[in-house]
Amino acid sequence: MFFSDVLGQELPIKIIQNAIKKEKCAHAYLFVGPEGVGKKSTAFAFARLLNCKNRIAIDSKGEKHESNGDNLDLQDINIYDSCGECISCKKIKKGIHPDVSFIYPEKKDIRINQMRVLKYQAQFKPMEGRWKVYIIDKAHMMNKESANSVLKLLEEPPDKVLIILIAQNKYGILPTIISRCQVIKFNLLPSDLIIRSLKEKYNIEEKKALFFSRLSHGSIGKAFSCCEEKMDETKKKADLLISKMKKGDFISLFSESEKLSFSKEKEELKKILNIMIVFYREKMYENPTSEYIKILEVILQTKESIKRNINVGLALDEMFLNVNKIMENKKFAEII
Repeated sequence: MFFSDVLGQELPIKIIQNAIKKEKCAHAYLFVGPEGVGKKSTAFAFARLLNCKNRIAIDSKGEKHESNGDNLDLQDINIYDSCGECISCKKIKKGIHPDVSFIYPEKKDIRINQMRVLKYQAQFKPMEGRWKVYIIDKAHMMNKESANSVLKLLEEPPDKVLIILIAQNKYGILPTIISRCQVIKFNLLPSDLIIRSLKEKYNIEEKKALFFSRLSHGSIGKAFSCCEEKMDETKKKADLLISKMKKGDFISLFSESEKLSFSKEKEELKKILNIMIVFYREKMYENPTSEYIKILEVILQTKESIKRNINVGLALDEMFLNVNKIMENKKFAEII
């Protein structure tokens, strides 16, 4: 993963590149932002650039520069990245570099044993690279013991050790940890950038790219997943529910509710609800009636209920009942 592969996050990347060039990297960073906007990819590219043996620096005229030179002016550099070809880059790509580690939650949280391993390894000098890099994904899922363990490490950071915490927001992370990190914010991507990227990467038509862009809500990762997971079948199921809701065929809807409640694919149900949310949100923009707003609120509430592990069948039945009450307005039924 190169910095050039990360879309729409120019400011975070520029901050990191400048820190590396000036050799003023903080010992800890906190990357915060919505899911699927490039935080993990940036952390990966950060680790590669730190340890790359042949960094690439190309200015606006297309001329190459010695990347470790003292007179390199990043203001005129269009590309400043890892080479991707040296032994260090290749090992990081394969996940076998001894100085770069990724830490993920074990089931429901990040545990103290994982942090003990990190603290033990961090006391030694880098084996092959310039820096030891520890990337902790979903840092908000650290339990109390593991969070306190990280805090102790940040209070007395070893030399040439970099810790990158990744989270959707600051909530759930100790304020004392946040205060010892350089916080870098990642934003949602504009729709036109996502559409252009989808068309280039997957060669899909404009209409489908627009739909996936709306479904992703500014997350390029979610948009890519929509293309890779073959959403056509899921969209057909969502369209069927919407069609039956339009017709007021609620007896049939309760039958669909029973089928969905027995399905083991809970993630697919969330996607179905997301497609319905996009549909009614667009309808609301076209015709901002209170009925559309109410239907949208009902679907959003159902999505939250299922997220909280409320019985799927009951949650869907309640959704269809509430939509039925809204649809009883005959004038609204005519325009939908």
